[in-house]
Amino acid sequence: MKLIDFLVTALKSLSSNKLRSSLTMLGMIIGVGAVIGLMSVGRGAQAMVTSTFEQMGTNAIYVIPSSPGAGVAGIGMGAPTLSLDDAEALANPAYVPSAVAVAPISTNYAEVIAGNESAVTSITGTTPEYQGALNYSLASGQFISERN
Repeated sequence: MKLIDFLVTALKSLSSNKLRSSLTMLGMIIGVGAVIGLMSVGRGAQAMVTSTFEQMGTNAIYVIPSSPGAGVAGIGMGAPTLSLDDAEALANPAYVPSAVAVAPISTNYAEVIAGNESAVTSITGTTPEYQGALNYSLASGQFISERN
């Protein structure tokens, strides 16, 4: 058989089973579209994570207090806290000569009330070094200073 004979046989088969052929093509189109869509979402998520790490810097180290054997950062285990003195010690070149910037942060959750509305939000306190340590930029206004 020649190639033309195969094509004629295939076209006859497709035209004699129109509903089956249409549903098969529709399934293939939906399947290919789903795979392309998932690949796009995956690449978008990867780009977002990569961008976040690039913004923070690949040389950033986070020090989180933890009790011995407490698991991930002492979550729920009554982890001890770090003090401002601990942050100042880490910033001291005599103790950590390769530290470029140290920015302590403290985060808590509290209820904020305005008029008849309320919401629970996170409240974060830090020092002016935070902006430079994590390469943050502001769209408008100014970052906190020692006077704040």
